[in-house]
Amino acid sequence: MEKRGSADETEVQTRLRMLERIIASARFGGNAAEFARAAGVSQSQISDMRKGKKSFGDKVARKMERQAG
Repeated sequence: MEKRGSADETEVQTRLRMLERIIASARFGGNAAEFARAAGVSQSQISDMRKGKKSFGDKVARKMERQAG
């Protein structure tokens, strides 16, 4: 049985694709540090997410989406 709130592999891949798209957008121009500031998270947290060293669930994903606009 899967833990409540945990993300399956497809969700994780989707979140990572969206994260990359947002960072690459015209607003951030590929600058992860700018995105991290706008999203209210540390640059190291973004880096760890992108490298797959740190996962993030719906709550963190939604927070970053709201904060980054």
